Amino acid sequence: MKDLTAARKYSSVLFGLAKEKNEVDKTGNGLKLLKESYKVIPEFRSFLFSFKIEIPQKIKALGAVFGDDFTDLLSKFMKTLIENKRQDLISDISDSYNLKAMESKNQLFVTAVTHEKLSEELTANVKKALEKSFDKDVIIESTVDPSIIGGIKLRIGNTVIDGSVRGSLTRLRQTLLS
Repeated sequence: MKDLTAARKYSSVLFGLAKEKNEVDKTGNGLKLLKESYKVIPEFRSFLFSFKIEIPQKIKALGAVFGDDFTDLLSKFMKTLIENKRQDLISDISDSYNLKAMESKNQLFVTAVTHEKLSEELTANVKKALEKSFDKDVIIESTVDPSIIGGIKLRIGNTVIDGSVRGSLTRLRQTLLS
């Protein structure tokens, strides 16, 4: 089971150190590459968890593979993560770090789910409305899910605003059954 509290603590420490070194974006980019590699490449996960490869060798190999994106700070961070056997948290740490970085820039990440691809005009209108409501620079990631039938579903952090037809029908069904 994942330990989200630990992931948030690790990301907070890493973010604080990156901020001190003025490397917030660079560290975030390197962390994102580590996360994507961890998620997509099974051999990468095996490498990180291997008991046959010494930690200094792992860190050296990560530096060789990721190059300039694997900063000294990330090198020390990954060494600590591996020593503490918490490599499994890399994705959650990356997500939490990214949220902290966005908050520090007064940005808000929103996922918009619609039945079909959002037009640029509608995306701009949604963005404008959210920026007005939250007083933040909004970054929208649009995804398509035909099962919602119509309307829009917004995910803002842990909050979901469901304005989809499917959501409305589900709520109507629940009301009628109660």
